[in-house]
Amino acid sequence: MKDINSRLEEYIGIILENKIPENDFNQFAVEFYILTSQLLISLNKFLTIRKLRSPKVLQVKNAGELLYLSKDNIRIMDFLKENSYESIPQLTPQIAYYVIKKNKFTLEENWKNILRVLRDKENPSKVVSENKYKFTEEQKYIIKNEVKDRLNLEEHEINWILETIRKVKSRDRELFEKFKAIL
Repeated sequence: MKDINSRLEEYIGIILENKIPENDFNQFAVEFYILTSQLLISLNKFLTIRKLRSPKVLQVKNAGELLYLSKDNIRIMDFLKENSYESIPQLTPQIAYYVIKKNKFTLEENWKNILRVLRDKENPSKVVSENKYKFTEEQKYIIKNEVKDRLNLEEHEINWILETIRKVKSRDRELFEKFKAIL
């Protein structure tokens, strides 16, 4: 029998090569999630050590976690039944990559978004773009002032922070994503 590291690398290879079987995505994702939960280090660290870092891998793990947690959740199963699904519907890699957001949405919110794609035939990227925060200039000003007040910052200090974040984002998107990850 293969050790956990070899099995994980095998699963990761399948994900990176886009060879996840569409009709067995749910089973694959749950097995991958369960496998990652057996690691002694985080999946992020595992991927970094092996230079295999990819958002796809993390999203498949998140999809597996969502599926795993949902199967015994009465509220989720009732919600799915209310929406004409007797059991958990078969997901796709595209739903995992674009729709499921582990840290942004609750289980219920994730399932609402998933059903928009499955039932209403909406494009996964459209669902995601509609769920991004869009603030007016007035709202941005209010948020900026709230942060400034709560942290006792001067105007030039908050402007420096904002400008630094904008610089990182515009110059190096990958570094920006890493920066967000450490928050």
